[in-house]
Amino acid sequence: MNKFTRKLILMAITLTVLLLLQVFTFAEVRSLMNLKMEAEKVRMERLANLESKIVDVQRLSSEERIQKLATDSLALVKAERPYKVIEISQYEVEQITKIVENKYE
Repeated sequence: MNKFTRKLILMAITLTVLLLLQVFTFAEVRSLMNLKMEAEKVRMERLANLESKIVDVQRLSSEERIQKLATDSLALVKAERPYKVIEISQYEVEQITKIVENKYE
């Protein structure tokens, strides 16, 4: 074999290896993209599930629903005015504020 034939065979082998490497890389990229799409789909399903549960919690904890249950089931009545009113002067408020500020300094 002469030098030209060896170089030609070496170039053919190198080209074949590079082409195979490129094909395997593209296949891996395609596989990873499919995996990413599946993960995104699962994430979106979980997000939708979480949002529906948040809506359920908000619906079940609404003030109107709780008042209706309290009235119907427990025969409770909402007070028209507060049971007991505590009055404090401005001086007492200032004293409490000073105590709290001194405590947390």
